[in-house]
Amino acid sequence: MTLYLYFARRFAVNFLGLFSVFLVLWALIGMIEVLRKFGGSSAGAVDILVLTALAVPGTIYPVLPLITMLATLTLF
Repeated sequence: MTLYLYFARRFAVNFLGLFSVFLVLWALIGMIEVLRKFGGSSAGAVDILVLTALAVPGTIYPVLPLITMLATLTLF
């Protein structure tokens, strides 16, 4: 039982670490894209952050299998 918990904990830490790296990367890329689209308009910083936060889950969802495979590779 202890070995299973050890592997589960290591996988969860690896997965969350990789997920956060990809999330920050995609958030920065999404923010640059939103700034490019709405740079000339009267959109404020809060509006740009909200639009970025709404767009990031849709772009990170297709990358989840890659994150899972990378977390499994780093586990062993």
